[in-house]
Amino acid sequence: MFARLRRHLTYANVLATLALAFALGGGAYAATALPKKSVGTAQLKNNAVTTKKIKRGAVTRAKIAPGVLPTNVSTRTTLQVPLESWVSEANNDPASSVAVATNNAALRGASSSPQTFLAGVTLPSTLQGRAVTVKSFDLCYDGGALAVLDEVFLDRTDATATTWQAVTKIDDTTDRIDSTCRTYSAASPIAIGPTQGIFVGVKAKYPSGASEVGIGRLTLHLGT
Repeated sequence: MFARLRRHLTYANVLATLALAFALGGGAYAATALPKKSVGTAQLKNNAVTTKKIKRGAVTRAKIAPGVLPTNVSTRTTLQVPLESWVSEANNDPASSVAVATNNAALRGASSSPQTFLAGVTLPSTLQGRAVTVKSFDLCYDGGALAVLDEVFLDRTDATATTWQAVTKIDDTTDRIDSTCRTYSAASPIAIGPTQGIFVGVKAKYPSGASEVGIGRLTLHLGT
């Protein structure tokens, strides 16, 4: 048997076997003999660690040194305002009301004079305390055959310990009797500070008597 084995052995076979033994032995040594946390920046070659070699979730913002990530990156997010947010302004004369259903909020009135309805906007907890701007909003409405959208606007409120005021930032005074989704944009991003708030308003007229304007969706486009 050994004579047969010697006949098949060549110089190349011996060298290949030795090379494999050294490679396996060296890998085992590296895995068992290297002290814990002994491999750092100095031992890594450039581009040795790629995205594919990093476990998902292993690198978080908390583990990244301050100043590495840019702080001036602007992101966009949308905020859909609940239909339940719509209310009739308290000083509407004659009285008006809001009826909320599954898919719309009916702004009801009976006057040929503009009656005002408001929807307050509450920022989600993930955005509170951050620098937020309003860039535009989408309003889906149905004027029906008997109502007129007299004005659509967005106000920013400024509050102090003793005063409160609203400043109009977006305003469309075109009378509309259509049914559509329309985007209303600010001339420049509207900054919302810690003591400021925003609400969207609709003024509607009902020249033919009791009727309603249907609001299907109100979505704000924010920047952070």
